[in-house]
Amino acid sequence: MTSLADSVKDKPADERAAARFVTDSTGRTLFYPNGLKRRGYVVTDAERERALHAAAKRLAELRGYAAAALVTCLIPCLYWLIRSHPLGTVGVLLPAFVTFGALVDRLIQRTVLGGLLDGLEPSEAQEDNPLGRFGWINAWPVAMVPVVVWLMLHS
Repeated sequence: MTSLADSVKDKPADERAAARFVTDSTGRTLFYPNGLKRRGYVVTDAERERALHAAAKRLAELRGYAAAALVTCLIPCLYWLIRSHPLGTVGVLLPAFVTFGALVDRLIQRTVLGGLLDGLEPSEAQEDNPLGRFGWINAWPVAMVPVVVWLMLHS
């Protein structure tokens, strides 16, 4: 028997997991591991759908733990680095921490979803992506401005 505390604790993970599933106009179940603005997959059988629901819930929980751990480590590091190297921290190290967080998130996703997506038919995104097909890659020149400034000031 689950307690009220357990059901409340799991509710956000359940909601985040359920938000990854959509039923299209033809009645097919679509799974979007990276959100509705990215490519999804057509889920063909109920057993795989249950496994994907469980994996999506586990993924949401692990992402929360990883974000908490990253922020816990990031705050003292940034405090020390901003005091010693303010421009370098903002221009180089902060984007490096963000990139590291994105890589950890991708590793967690690949580990949890594993082979569950193998053999599924890809589907198009449900929502338009304002950043285009490659998302954040189109914004890299803007992200490089602080790096170039830092390099110019420290050379």
